[in-house]
Amino acid sequence: MNVDDKYLGHKLLKSKSRIASYDELIDNCRSRLQGWMSKQLSHAGRGGLGFRSPEKVNEALLAKLAWRFLTHTDSYWVKLISARYLQRYDFWTVKKMVNCSPVWTGILIGRDIIAPHVCWSIGDGSLIKIWTDPWVPFLPRFRVEGSSLDRGGLCFVSELICPNSRLWRLDLLQQFFLPHEIIAILKIRLSAEASADTLIWMLTPTGDFSTKSVYKSLLQGEPAHSESSTFSFDWKRFWKMQGISPKVHLFLWRLLHNAIAVKVNIARHGTSVDTYCRLCYKSEETVEHLFLHREVIKKVWFISPIGLRIDSPGITYNIADLFNIWLCLNDAQDAFKLGCAMLWCIWKARNRVMFDNSEFNIGEVVSSAYSLFLDHSSCILTPLHELPIGASSSTEYPTWCPSPAGTLKINVDGAALDKYIVAGIVARNSEGDFIEGRCFFDGDWHGTNGAIEAEARAFLKGLELAQSLQVSSVIIEGDSQLLVSYLLDDRLKYPWRIRSIILDCRRLMSYFSNISIKFVLRLANKSTHHLAQYAVSSTNGTIWKGDPSSCIVSHLSTEKPSLIN
Repeated sequence: MNVDDKYLGHKLLKSKSRIASYDELIDNCRSRLQGWMSKQLSHAGRGGLGFRSPEKVNEALLAKLAWRFLTHTDSYWVKLISARYLQRYDFWTVKKMVNCSPVWTGILIGRDIIAPHVCWSIGDGSLIKIWTDPWVPFLPRFRVEGSSLDRGGLCFVSELICPNSRLWRLDLLQQFFLPHEIIAILKIRLSAEASADTLIWMLTPTGDFSTKSVYKSLLQGEPAHSESSTFSFDWKRFWKMQGISPKVHLFLWRLLHNAIAVKVNIARHGTSVDTYCRLCYKSEETVEHLFLHREVIKKVWFISPIGLRIDSPGITYNIADLFNIWLCLNDAQDAFKLGCAMLWCIWKARNRVMFDNSEFNIGEVVSSAYSLFLDHSSCILTPLHELPIGASSSTEYPTWCPSPAGTLKINVDGAALDKYIVAGIVARNSEGDFIEGRCFFDGDWHGTNGAIEAEARAFLKGLELAQSLQVSSVIIEGDSQLLVSYLLDDRLKYPWRIRSIILDCRRLMSYFSNISIKFVLRLANKSTHHLAQYAVSSTNGTIWKGDPSSCIVSHLSTEKPSLIN
């Protein structure tokens, strides 16, 4: 191989100077671009499909390299670089040295990009350094400073955790940390059994790193400190889904990228326009308002075959969540296709109101969406009572069903309101007799997705109740299909904030010889829902044994006669 050998116009062997290595390639690209005319470019070339900034993409890829360096510690290339540059220094504080390799230079650039968004999820704490690593998600920069220069010889977070009780050692916290740091540390929930420490990426709900989230953060010009800045989505399955019109598919892609011409988006580009919704004049016309939260749209979703209740207490839906639920479950493909048709027909009806001064007809939207679904779907429509979200108004109301003989059934329900989360738990035997009930109240909750955390806490409390009753066969039912999926399918990525709860749930599930986790509609889960409401009004947790709370007596009695059938 000669020094001047090239492949695709680029030299195969690099010189010591990276600038000199790429100068010829860059000059060739510039000379070609100068001959292009904007009129000859397609709409896609003008940004219609979101072509990205090369500089930002390069920075995002350097951030990915730094993330891989942090998470693939057993790789030979990581060990080699660490031995060369990190023998006496910490990764987060080491500075660039003279004559270091281009690879290490790129890793340091990526480190500075990801630093504001990386935090440890504590397992046993053996890998996390107290004073240099980010590990407290409720503090700025996720790091502690300490109350004094005296560190007492403490080095790793594992030293702050009591190994037997798996609780924080208050004596050490009060001795070495500031008051606000102690409060933040105590908010970190530890799992009942020690597990491996895990690095989490704070810009995604699941904690998994993605170059897309880095790119978005770089474009914003300031840290995107929110779980909603991006979402985990199975785009491959989305595009492979059959039975959807191509124009609807492209519309949905634009919808998920917030790239449709609702009034707020138009105003964002400098156009003077009234941003209030034409149908209600109560809120600005955003994507979420137009397709989900407008009162007339709530009626559309409820009377549709999907039967979705947007205003369910304790549950806040957004379009991305609905798509994720429908895509993750194999038996929800018909619901996904019908939901896509609903979104398209809502958009068409909105445009007729805007430009033709037509009236918004709920029945016409539903019927046209159903017709579109049938025209493009080669599948048989799933029975309405089997659709995963909501219940059609035309179906028979579901009720609580007894468990098989010798099996305990526990129903759970969680809800989040303002700064607290609550849960209700009811245990009944195969005869429908009340065994025990509990309500849970956490008035000092801090987080961003209270609904899913409340449901996770409810399932955990239900499993703890089953363990305390010392039964071998149990059924746990709840009305959060997403949480049921997290518990049953190890492949699904769940939010990092409920990691310790999911680990505890799975640990308790392994104790039973026969256990079943099931999803039921809210109508078959009324008793626990009312117990959760009782927890809200009483602001404390309560346990009932033998005799149920007065707030659920009527529900228990109406559900028990169903045993006769």
